[in-house]
Amino acid sequence: MPERQHEVIRDTSLTFAHVLKVQLPPQLENKNAIDIVFEVPDVKRIESARKEGKILVSLILIDVTKSTVQQTTDQPIVREETETGEIVEFKMDPPTFVFPRYMVTPWTTDPLFDQCIIGLVMKVFFMRTTFLPEDIQGQSIQGDAKPLVMFVESFGLEKQMKLWQVMGHPYRPSIVYGVNIRVDSMRKTFVRRVKERVLDFKKLEG
Repeated sequence: MPERQHEVIRDTSLTFAHVLKVQLPPQLENKNAIDIVFEVPDVKRIESARKEGKILVSLILIDVTKSTVQQTTDQPIVREETETGEIVEFKMDPPTFVFPRYMVTPWTTDPLFDQCIIGLVMKVFFMRTTFLPEDIQGQSIQGDAKPLVMFVESFGLEKQMKLWQVMGHPYRPSIVYGVNIRVDSMRKTFVRRVKERVLDFKKLEG
């Protein structure tokens, strides 16, 4: 069970970036490398990517909310042996599912090519609706968890324009995705097994 749960949002961002870096280039005619930044890039950064022949894409964390996707929170009983050889059993407290949302924006100098990149990102996640075990970056996400990656239709033009205004940058066409991430509790609830049951039969007087 992952112990570095405080890194789960960061590792989700790194995993998302890894998928884009691996999946987008093979679908581009000239196989350009994808360079990911996690904030609005400045002019110098955009120009540097252009000179290097790379396609710059920003992956900006918008917010993190509690997930509304139904997930099981049942936890199995775990058996461990203590240093004294005693067997103890416990359950972890139920996990919490969170939903970080990301705005994905291409930063080429060609508006029509930006639209192609947006289309390719959508294609990737229409075909691949989860992060696969080989995608996972960091130590806070279980390899077999397969977090769901979902297109967020509710974050439309008006919300995006307000966000760009807050960030102090002119609006750029973008798409928003959310990832359903499990955050495991590190708190244990110990289970006491009844080793012997004594039944006390009392004689009923009629």
